Amino acid sequence: KWSAEAYSNMYCRTNVHNMSLDVIDTRNEEYENDLIQVSKHSGARPLCAPYQGKIYSTRGRSGTVTDAHGKKHRFKPLSSTSYGEPAGLFGINCGHNASPFVPGISTLAQKPLTKEEMKENEKAYMRSQQQRAIERNIRKAKMDVEALKAAGIKSGATYDKAKKRVTYYKEKMAWFVEDTGRKRRTEREEIVTKDGFV
Repeated sequence: KWSAEAYSNMYCRTNVHNMSLDVIDTRNEEYENDLIQVSKHSGARPLCAPYQGKIYSTRGRSGTVTDAHGKKHRFKPLSSTSYGEPAGLFGINCGHNASPFVPGISTLAQKPLTKEEMKENEKAYMRSQQQRAIERNIRKAKMDVEALKAAGIKSGATYDKAKKRVTYYKEKMAWFVEDTGRKRRTEREEIVTKDGFV
């Protein structure tokens, strides 16, 4: 289930991302090239992580390609990845980018994940999911408070309990970021009200 804020953010982010991929694909076609390299970042989703730093063909080819230093790299069809799945490579909310890989000119910008890096990636991904869950709880608690206000309830046991939930989840987030060293994203904890962001 999506809240209005989460859905609108996802919709905008995903469409901007898709547009950038279309631009790369169009430019590749102009140069009669079909090879792309997938970017790499920490905490990648399980359906994206195995494909980071690798080269793929958008036309379904497989084989080897030589880079600017004369080194050969294997490439596979993009269709062999999780591409096309909502939670897959370049799917909804995916943070990966593609860059053209031109034979004989490009170099491998990022190497595929090692086994150790895969373990670290899984750990970072789990922590990101824990952080997203706390952010959702903060927004939900704030929405409950705003709903009570809209109903004319601005004091009493029910209102106090709702306010305490907001405080509890904010404190939980503070403990979480201190414990994990992750960056707190306060903009993800905000909700939109008639008076602006809260």
